[in-house]
Amino acid sequence: MDAINQGAPEASARPARAKDLRRAYDLLRTDQFQFALLSAPNVDAMRKATGPFAGEKTVALSTVYQFGELHFVVRADFPENLVAVVADAVLASLDALPEAKPPSDVAQLPKLHPGARWAIDEFLNPTHHR
Repeated sequence: MDAINQGAPEASARPARAKDLRRAYDLLRTDQFQFALLSAPNVDAMRKATGPFAGEKTVALSTVYQFGELHFVVRADFPENLVAVVADAVLASLDALPEAKPPSDVAQLPKLHPGARWAIDEFLNPTHHR
């Protein structure tokens, strides 16, 4: 949260919890949550409106990073520069984050947010510029 608030003070980012998966879906769908840490099957169900969300609206989610089977996701319409700040903070803390996938693996994810992709590319190849 500190990384977001330093990069974009107007964001007033703060941690929050949803009481259950349905509530997380509703908050993401209505843009009351922008980021979430969810299992890969739940992310997929929200993206495709399947499983517990069958017949509901899809939620456009992009991945910021992956930790084991958990995906740190963001609404796909969240600004690239802010996602890059968040992804950069994740990359700077990889050793302390449980089950963090190698950046080269995360870079291959098809639904990776462009801001996260830029931060990972920069992390892997510091001479790369946007």
